[in-house]
Amino acid sequence: MRRAVRYLIAVERVRVKKKSLNLTEEQLEQLKEREKTEKASRDSSFRNLYNTVWLLNLEDGKPALETLEVGGRALQATNIHERLMELLMRVSPPKVFDSLTAKRLSDLIKIEEGVETKDVIDTFFSSPEFPRIIDENVIKKAISKGVKDSLFGITNKDKVQVVKDKPVVAKEQVIIGKEIPIEEIDLPSGYIVSSKIIPTEEKPEVPQTPEEETEKPEVHEAGKITQIMYSLKVNRQQLYECFNALGNLVEKTGELSLKIEAQTKEGIDASWLKNAVEEPIEEAGVEIKREEK
Repeated sequence: MRRAVRYLIAVERVRVKKKSLNLTEEQLEQLKEREKTEKASRDSSFRNLYNTVWLLNLEDGKPALETLEVGGRALQATNIHERLMELLMRVSPPKVFDSLTAKRLSDLIKIEEGVETKDVIDTFFSSPEFPRIIDENVIKKAISKGVKDSLFGITNKDKVQVVKDKPVVAKEQVIIGKEIPIEEIDLPSGYIVSSKIIPTEEKPEVPQTPEEETEKPEVHEAGKITQIMYSLKVNRQQLYECFNALGNLVEKTGELSLKIEAQTKEGIDASWLKNAVEEPIEEAGVEIKREEK
């Protein structure tokens, strides 16, 4: 890199004195080509300065460093920051995420009764046990989705009172079951409320007159299948080749129910399984239930 920079400085000095040096058009063209070559060499040297990222993890409750290297990976980005982010986010298994499902957020922060959004942010950016996220907007989007899906509610912490060591908040002060723009979520003063402590209005029961209903048998068009089950055993390449076929099926049915069973004699590292398989599936908004032996 030092050599390339020296050449670039020399090229600039020669260009400034091109009239006094009586440079020809051919010589100026050669100078331009040399400058282009040395700039490419300089930029390549800069990129090679950052080929390794060290990440802090916890292993068996003790701090440990995980090394992530560019190696022979063909990264598309050329800017240093963008290359590192591509390495951290796009290379499997990803180490940094730009999205988080509402259910995953709820499972991580374990909302028993309520928690300040400020504490949630502090935990995400200070604990190596939590997924690494690119910025606070990831949390805001997850909160917005959780409120809309009624997983929890949100209010301002000034609206929350503590009675006998338990948070109490009036129902009209809580937003739940509604869409809330992320711009309206104030992380420093927000408070996530568990749906368990939000008061519910008891509606009087209206007696209903039982009516005899005659169940009509479902009539299906001849030759039409209403339910189908497959059992497949595939390797990695076959799995890729099956994606389009399964996509055709889900286009007709709306959704599929998948049961995946995998086994290996060597065993699978639990941390790798979480980072490389379970978290990417959950980040896609897919609920996953795990059984292991």
